[in-house]
Amino acid sequence: MRSARVLLLLAVIALTLATANSASEECGLNEHFNDCAPTYQLYCYSKGEIDTGHCVEACVCDQGFIREHSGGPCITKDKCPPL
Repeated sequence: MRSARVLLLLAVIALTLATANSASEECGLNEHFNDCAPTYQLYCYSKGEIDTGHCVEACVCDQGFIREHSGGPCITKDKCPPL
């Protein structure tokens, strides 16, 4: 009975790690997975960040990067296309 509990615990740990890794692998270049990301992310020429006080599981841009457009790839601000 004890070995069954140990196997169950190991299975739960393995499943948890696999789920976390698969979510982070879905993020694009210059992004990482955040299990409590802001609901709004800055992008080129956005007027500012809107803090709703809520969070979602999502890919967010790495430090020093912003979205090219809402939902777009993460780029450095100097790579934003001209208006």
